[in-house]
Amino acid sequence: MPPTLTPMELMRRRRVPLELVIFDCDGVLVDSEPVANRVVAEELTALGWAMTAAEADGHFLGLTFTDMQPLIETRLGRPLAEHWKQSLIQKVIDAMAAEVGPIIANSPKSERNALRSYGLNLGLAFQLVDDALDYGGNARDLGKNVGDDFREGKITL
Repeated sequence: MPPTLTPMELMRRRRVPLELVIFDCDGVLVDSEPVANRVVAEELTALGWAMTAAEADGHFLGLTFTDMQPLIETRLGRPLAEHWKQSLIQKVIDAMAAEVGPIIANSPKSERNALRSYGLNLGLAFQLVDDALDYGGNARDLGKNVGDDFREGKITL
């Protein structure tokens, strides 16, 4: 299992500097919970535990993703994939990146949905290219060994 990165380590590894940080410390610039709850609900529904965003809020309010994992595994009756937590965190980050701007701008729901769809499709396109390169790219060009994702169990194609 790859080591879990701390938030500070994730920040140090960024290739592009942050231009905006939103702290949700109940001074609430953006209420991020509805977005995170929706992503969690979608993920769990795909895994076989049908759930709405409101139900995700009720089940997991105040819990970290680490705290959520054993509850989910118990409910599903099986362990989650090795990289499940990191994958879920990335999905939440991606959703926030696509949706927080329109929320702040008080955009109509139709525009927020369009930007969410755009973000999901852009992420999917990126992942498809990343996966294809992992199978047939050049290690020198990629900056990583070809096949690393496959060997580490990060199979998304």
